[in-house]
Amino acid sequence: MSETKTNLKHRSTELDILRIIALLAVISVHVPQDELFSPGNWHWTFYTLCGAIVTWQVPIFVMISGRFFLDPNRTITLEGIFKKNILRLVIAFLFWNVIYQIFFICSGQYSSLNAKGIIMEAIQGPYHFWFLFMLICLYMITPILRKFTDDKQLMQLFIALFFIFQLWSCYLVKLPVIGSSLEHIYGKTNFMFCLGYTGYFILGYYLYRYPLSKKCELSLYVLGILSLIFTAAIVLITKNSEYSKYLMPNVIIEACALYTFFVNRMSKLSYKEKLRTIWAKLADYSFGIYIIHALVLDVLVLLGIHSETFTPVVMVPALILGSFAISFVLVWLVRKIPVIGKKVI
Repeated sequence: MSETKTNLKHRSTELDILRIIALLAVISVHVPQDELFSPGNWHWTFYTLCGAIVTWQVPIFVMISGRFFLDPNRTITLEGIFKKNILRLVIAFLFWNVIYQIFFICSGQYSSLNAKGIIMEAIQGPYHFWFLFMLICLYMITPILRKFTDDKQLMQLFIALFFIFQLWSCYLVKLPVIGSSLEHIYGKTNFMFCLGYTGYFILGYYLYRYPLSKKCELSLYVLGILSLIFTAAIVLITKNSEYSKYLMPNVIIEACALYTFFVNRMSKLSYKEKLRTIWAKLADYSFGIYIIHALVLDVLVLLGIHSETFTPVVMVPALILGSFAISFVLVWLVRKIPVIGKKVI
């Protein structure tokens, strides 16, 4: 706790809070559900709605990382990124992947796989470890991206291209009559430079560094709320989760609105030191909780505790908070292990 208090003055409490909210949102979409429910069943509707309204969670994580890693006031070297940040992710992946694979084998989840299938699953890691691969890639290009932080117009151009091409690839190609032609043109361009999570990475720093005018900020909040309603409605109506994917334009707007609210508004609040310390500690454990929470949820299922143990309206929130608390304790215990504790989580 002393280390957290020492660095307290350098922390952004509003982003610590946002990080925990995003983490709880991540856990919510990983709560095991009964796949046998048919669309239209109220259980299906509940689960689908819960998932649709929290699709901003991963983008928020990326934006928070971009706010810190692209800040020119922070000294970041290529050697430091590889030795500290990337190596940490690689070690965490290797260590915890072994733990997960042992669990999957012992719990019978691989009973239908042959040796080749198990090896393939082990190489990929647990379903939520994709986030580590994505972060490693972003960290590798961070020294390049930091060149953009010196020029506001370059960042604006990048962000504009990010949104335009995501809009093109996600929605314009679906337009009647001309959609197929736009899709053909898009495929021929083979333009990837401004696509993907890099856009969120840069947005995280830009929205922090250059606050929007009050008029633009209010407009963004309105668009964010409308986008959230649109996402939930279209997923429920079409029964297609494609519209709630992390890189859909509507989700981009949602994430920007929520992030801007915390950066511009929640940052203005006065937080007591004790409360700031608590949020800082929770945020410090967020990476470890993300790594462990899926394992905790799987173990709870084996014990007969899942979203259908009781009504989902009660069980889903209980599982979110319960798995968060258990994961927090486990991270605390792992970090107490001499030598390797703090290196693996």
